[in-house]
Amino acid sequence: MIERAFALLASFDGDHRAQTLAELAQRSGIPRTSALRLARTLTSVGALERPTTCAGCSRRSGAGTTPWAARTGPGP
Repeated sequence: MIERAFALLASFDGDHRAQTLAELAQRSGIPRTSALRLARTLTSVGALERPTTCAGCSRRSGAGTTPWAARTGPGP
């Protein structure tokens, strides 16, 4: 589980500051359902966030397209 959490966090870089669930799963190599569970857990502990707006994010509509982003500041 810890390895998958780090793989998910490692999928973020300078070119991928915010990602949809599909992108998180693809870039980390983790199945979507597992990526969703991990992303929710990482959000609850302050490692990820779901910004309402973000520069450079693709603007797609529909469920599951709100991007996840790695936190850059101090946690809650």
